[in-house]
Amino acid sequence: MNVSRDIIPQSVVQRVKSPYPAIQDAAYDKMLRTRFTAVLDDPSAAVAPLLSVDRSRALLGATNNLKGLGV
Repeated sequence: MNVSRDIIPQSVVQRVKSPYPAIQDAAYDKMLRTRFTAVLDDPSAAVAPLLSVDRSRALLGATNNLKGLGV
């Protein structure tokens, strides 16, 4: 049962859904990368034991890691 069928356009109801947010603003992407790099640089960060620093840095350095996310 689709209770919203009379309210939401069919093009929206039937569009392909994405489980990932799309970053529209390059400055926001840069800010996220800068802050995450700061976390990686801080071995006393609360999340440090949960992270693979080498893998995280590799992902941050990749230029195509967001291609499928609409960026």
